[in-house]
Amino acid sequence: MENNTVVNYSLYSFGDIFTKASSFFLIPVYLHFLSPADYGILSIILIFQGIFYILGSLGLDSGIWGYFDFENNNTNISLISSSFIVIITFSFILTIIFYLLTNKLANIFSLDIISNNDFILLAFSFFMDIPGNSVLSIFKLKKLAKTYVIWNLSFSLFRIFLLIIFVAILKLGLHGIILGLFFSSLIRIFSLISIREYFAFIFNLHLLKKAFFYGFPFVFDSLFFLLFGLSDRYFINHFISMSKVGIYNLGIQFSSVLLIFTLNPFQSVYTPTVYSFKSPENNNEYFKAYFRYFISISMIVILLISFFSKDVIQLISHKSAYSEVYKLIPILLVGYFFFGLSLPASVGWLIRRKSKGLPIIMLIALIIDILANLIFTPQYGIYGAAISIGISYFVIFSIKYYLGQKYYKINFNLNNLFGLLFIVISFLVVDIIIEIYLTLYLALLIKIFLIITVTYFIYYKYLHNADRANITKHIQNIYSKLNLAILRK
Repeated sequence: MENNTVVNYSLYSFGDIFTKASSFFLIPVYLHFLSPADYGILSIILIFQGIFYILGSLGLDSGIWGYFDFENNNTNISLISSSFIVIITFSFILTIIFYLLTNKLANIFSLDIISNNDFILLAFSFFMDIPGNSVLSIFKLKKLAKTYVIWNLSFSLFRIFLLIIFVAILKLGLHGIILGLFFSSLIRIFSLISIREYFAFIFNLHLLKKAFFYGFPFVFDSLFFLLFGLSDRYFINHFISMSKVGIYNLGIQFSSVLLIFTLNPFQSVYTPTVYSFKSPENNNEYFKAYFRYFISISMIVILLISFFSKDVIQLISHKSAYSEVYKLIPILLVGYFFFGLSLPASVGWLIRRKSKGLPIIMLIALIIDILANLIFTPQYGIYGAAISIGISYFVIFSIKYYLGQKYYKINFNLNNLFGLLFIVISFLVVDIIIEIYLTLYLALLIKIFLIITVTYFIYYKYLHNADRANITKHIQNIYSKLNLAILRK
């Protein structure tokens, strides 16, 4: 089971990392052709896109995961067909509501630069994205990692191609980005062909209710995550300026790489695996190993991003406005780490299918985020916003872990976690000092040494013998396949 997890994780990682890397290719384009204020507006548009998908899907994506029958395909046809009928119908209604609210949204978030026609294009691109994202979710559920990677990469590359044409070549600015989002979403509709076997126009109300009542609480889990980002951007714009929103968003973009390497691929493997266990209580070692893998990769990625973000930012943008972003990134990374860690730490929620408490947890954290922003953002600017969201994510992790242990107790050994985190944070402080007092090359040598030290400590002191054996076996398999491919050529 663990070996399959590593294989699927590698595939999902490749797909998500390549997709994110492709999106990163657009960052220099955005920084060059957009002002910091326009870049800030773009970040708000993308948050709206995420909120639209979450509300439009009604949590039925998660509901399908909860009631997907791995042994009875007829049940799955009824479940998916019923869900898609409701998702598409409700999403269309939501599209109309969104358009009617565009003037108010523009006033609240300073989006007056966006024309009425562009808001129409945004509304329909958001609508068309929903079935496409749902299809990818079904690929994950069925553990079709290769299919997921192919479709995801195809969509991402096509979107990037369009955005480069509209923004870099035609120089259409925000209008060009909106055009790119619209046409790429239009093409994404064709992904429905890949799951046509589930479209029998069957409407099973009983099964739909079960999926809805299970999955709907997860809407709040994802929705509040985006509302955290929207809250931060609102307060930064309110207390400082939209240009600072753009600067803050660049920090978010770099920090989100942590989730691409950890939460996204792990979640793609972990959640359907837990649901597929007939007796999850007999798989404690799997849950513990997952926890250790997640922490190990996260710690290394945090150091890599923090240590080298300054150099990358200087390479992709010569605008002085973005020079302070690297100082923001370590704060955001620690917050994202705790948010990602809340998934494996709350495995009891998945095992017992307890999702009703999620909205309350996320609401508590959102209130804390708003209050913290009111306190810290006026005084510390974008750093205060980063601290606020970090506090909120730690609250989410703490409550989910505590309640998850009550539902199903697993000894995750938090002492080792916080000991390792203390070492990493200490190294981040050392990085700040050497950036100030040491030359570029000497600082680089020390950073490489610190990364090697943490990697060695994790591999030989934190991971178990079984973990190391599993990693070694997987590397050997990859090496054997590469040699075989070379010999065939």
